[in-house]
Amino acid sequence: MTSPQPSRFQASKETAYEYLNKKAFNWGYVPHSDVAAQTRCFTYLEESIAKLEAQILNQSPEDSSSINNKPVDLKIDPNQDQDILKTLKVTLLSTYNLVKPNYGSYSMRNAKMFWSYWDRIKQSVAKVHEGSGATEEQITKILDELEVGRYISVDFSEENKK
Repeated sequence: MTSPQPSRFQASKETAYEYLNKKAFNWGYVPHSDVAAQTRCFTYLEESIAKLEAQILNQSPEDSSSINNKPVDLKIDPNQDQDILKTLKVTLLSTYNLVKPNYGSYSMRNAKMFWSYWDRIKQSVAKVHEGSGATEEQITKILDELEVGRYISVDFSEENKK
């Protein structure tokens, strides 16, 4: 007597969740893990902008705007030129305004747009958030943690051909 055939999920050791993620991806949607990563990155961007604004205004962390009722811990080099900080703030705010309508979306198109903008500024965002004392390894580790679950990868060489 032969044993019954294993189900498709058992044969490939694929969970129902993974199967549904692949199907949704084929239909033009991103998995929940990608949306969660977008949300973490967007929140990190908001926190970085708040820290940068506090630095520009030369306020103490207690006087500046706070995130989740916690004072903003400034780790930015106080000797940085105010014009450089203001230029960086304009860049981050511009990108913030571009990604805001796209973050948290299950749409493939919106997710690609979000990650495209995020990939261009994430190093600057991390340097503002973590301060001048952070090493490249620390920044890379933090960015990797923020992007856990990211499903979309943007190829800039393909994007520039359009």
